[in-house]
Amino acid sequence: MYRVEIHEGGTAEDATFKWSRENGSVTYPVDGLDDTWAELASLGSDDKLDLNVGDWVKPEDTAYTSRGEPLPLLRVEEVDLSGRVRLPGEPDPSVGRRPELHPFLRRWDQRSAFRHGAGPGRTKRSAANGRRAPYRGRRMAAAGGRSARVLRAGQDVPGR
Repeated sequence: MYRVEIHEGGTAEDATFKWSRENGSVTYPVDGLDDTWAELASLGSDDKLDLNVGDWVKPEDTAYTSRGEPLPLLRVEEVDLSGRVRLPGEPDPSVGRRPELHPFLRRWDQRSAFRHGAGPGRTKRSAANGRRAPYRGRRMAAAGGRSARVLRAGQDVPGR
C-alpha cells in the first residue's frame, strides 16, 4: 500500500508531498545522534527493508510526529556495519535527541527528478546539499475527492 503525505502545506499548487511504497511504515529506531551520524538499533531485516546509501529518511520522534511540522528529507550518505549511518547534515535539534521520545528514521521513497524524470511523486533537488524538496503537485484531491484549496503538513492524500 502506498502512502502519500503532505510535506509542506499550502495551496494545492504550492503544497509539497512525499510518498512511500510501504505506507510509511519502514522505520529504524535511533539509539543516538552524534553530529551527522545516527546510531541505529537495526539497519533492517531484509533486502527490501534494509537502509542503504542513497535512501531518503526523515528523523522523527513521538513529539515531532504529533506536531506535524515539515523538516527536510535527508539522504543517507554512508552506512557502516556497526549500525551507524551518516547523513548530509545534522538533523534538526528539536528531533531525536531525547530517548524517552523514541527517536527513529522514517524511510521515504523519493527519487531524483534528474534520474527518473519529473512527474507525480518525484522530487526536485533543493539548494541545500543532500536535502530534497518534496514534489510540488499541480492538483491534489482532499478527502472525499474534492479539490483542496489549502493542504496541511502531515495530511494524508487519499489514493485513487
